[in-house]
Parts: sequence; C-alpha cells; structure tokens
Amino acid sequence: MLRGYRHKGYSFVLRLISLLMTSYELGFGSYILCADKNLVAGRFLISLGSITFALFCVIATSMRQIEGFARVWYFPVAGYSFALGVCIWAIVILSTGRSAADIVSGHMVLGAGMIALCVSTIALTSRHFLHIAANSLHKANSSDRDISSYTRREVFLLASIPASVALCGFVYGIYSIALPRLPEKLGGHALMAQSFVCLSLTFIVYILARQMNNTFLKKFKWRFSVYVVINGLINIIWGVCVLCLRPRPFTTPGFGMIGLGLVCISISGKAHRVVGSWKGVSELAYFAAYFPALAGLCGLLLSAILFSAAVQNPLYLDSAYAVSGLAAVCVAIYGIVAIPVVDPLSPDRDPVF
Repeated sequence: MLRGYRHKGYSFVLRLISLLMTSYELGFGSYILCADKNLVAGRFLISLGSITFALFCVIATSMRQIEGFARVWYFPVAGYSFALGVCIWAIVILSTGRSAADIVSGHMVLGAGMIALCVSTIALTSRHFLHIAANSLHKANSSDRDISSYTRREVFLLASIPASVALCGFVYGIYSIALPRLPEKLGGHALMAQSFVCLSLTFIVYILARQMNNTFLKKFKWRFSVYVVINGLINIIWGVCVLCLRPRPFTTPGFGMIGLGLVCISISGKAHRVVGSWKGVSELAYFAAYFPALAGLCGLLLSAILFSAAVQNPLYLDSAYAVSGLAAVCVAIYGIVAIPVVDPLSPDRDPVF
C-alpha cells in the first residue's frame, strides 16, 4: 500500500501529459477541420490523438500495477478500440473519397491508426510489467524470483502483431508510390515513414516481452535500440531528400517524414531505457528519458519556423500543422520512457528511474 501512495502522484503526472497531448490533437484537429476546412491537416491531427491515447493506455497499464492494482486489461482494450476506429475511418476515406485531399489524408490517417495499434500492443504486453523488475533485479537462477510471464510462442505472437502491421504499411506504401497519380505518391511516402515507426514499436514489444519472460540475453543488449535509431535516421534523411529532390507538392510529406523520424528517436529513448536498466543500470538508461523531450523541442522549433514561413507562403501551413502534431506525440512518448522500474517483491525498495 505504501508503494501505491508513493507513486500515485507520479502516475497522475505521466498520465496527464498524454491526456493533454490527446486533447490538443483532437481539439486542434477538429478546429482545423471544421473552421478552416483543411481535410489533410485536420484529419491527420485527429488521427494522431489515437496514438497519444494509446500512450496513455501504456502508462496507465504499467503505473496502475505499481500502485497495487491487478486489473488493467481494460486499458489495452480501450487503446485497440480507438486505433481500430481510426483505421476504419481511414478505409472509409480511401474507399469513398475521390479528391486529392481525401487520398492523401486517407493514407496519413491509416498510418496513424496503424501506429496506435502498435502502441496498444505495448500496453497489452505490459500487463505483466512488474515482472521485468522481478527478473532484472535478482539472479535468474533463483526459482522464487524467476518469473516467466509469457511462453516463447506468446513472445513471438505479441511481436508479430506490430510486425504484421508494419509489413502491411510497407506493402501498401510501395504500391501507392508506384501508382502514376500524384496524390497516391504523396500518401505512399507518408505511409512508408509511418511504417518505420511501426517497425520501431515492434522492437519495443519484443524487448519488453523477452524481459518479462526472463529470456532477454546480454547478446541482445543495445542491438534493438540501435535499430530504432536507424529507423529514425532513415525517415529524417529520406524526408530531407524528398524536400530537396521532389517537386513542391512533396513539401508536406517531406517535413512529415522528418517529424516521424523524430518520433522514432523518441521511441529509441524507451528502447535504451528498458535495455539499459536490465540487470544493471547504465548511465544511458538515465539519459534516455531526455530523448523524447529533446525530439519534441526540435519538432516544436521546426513547426514554429514553418508557421512563420507560412505567413509568406501558405504551402508550408500543412507541414507546420503536421510537425506540431508529431511534436506533441514526442512529448507524450516521454510518459512511457519515464515509467519507473519497481521490484514487486521488495515494497520498500526505491524505484529505478
């Protein structure tokens, strides 16, 4: 019970951050959609709300266990429900819309829903969050401390959910890029970048499941966190190349890809955190909490520059909206990176942040 009181305020702050970002995405997106009639930016910002809400579900699933609550299954269900609703909305837009704005926004909304599905899988995996500390802070050969949350088959099943989502995104993105019409190419570039985010989240799910299963070996250390950083760099470099080499209509996808690269960098903070805290805390595990904060600040700075440029050239307005929404996602990711590791078998042990 002491542990629950100790973490209640910290849990409230972390969940509040993600809910505030969700309110920003939904409120600002609805305003743009209704007041400015901007289909691309408005729909995309609203769909990003599903990602920040899924991040709230991850935080709530983990922190409620630290507070002493055992029933947390309804948080992953809520995250999946919102994400599926956004994916269905995107399919309706793509199947019924005929304008260029419908096609581009449909791809972007679909990608956001797919990312939310992957984040919700992290919430589903985190139903045994306390087992990470139980396996990490004690010797693996101690039978009373060795907790196996999932079978090996269940570990790969959990990881296969975001991996399958990422694969579908890559396939559909390549198909759209190969089509002759410009709107499909624009949407395909955005969807490809979002699929790299889904791939990064696959690594997070795999790391967490292996740690909960107490089968995360030292030879895996840092490998997957490096993969996430590489995904982010691919998005950023690809976005810069699109801005430099493609015509002006590719401005929004180009800056959007840079913003999605910053999201991957934020996610790498979670990877470095959980890997660095496994069986001995490294200095990078402490510093990793700043990854999403720094990425969010970079996104906000970039969006401010784009808003300023949009005063003279409205071409940059959609880019500014998209990057500001992705910066809010980076800020919300801080909540899952800052989740403390607490040993459930030692109630008086201080948490490892």
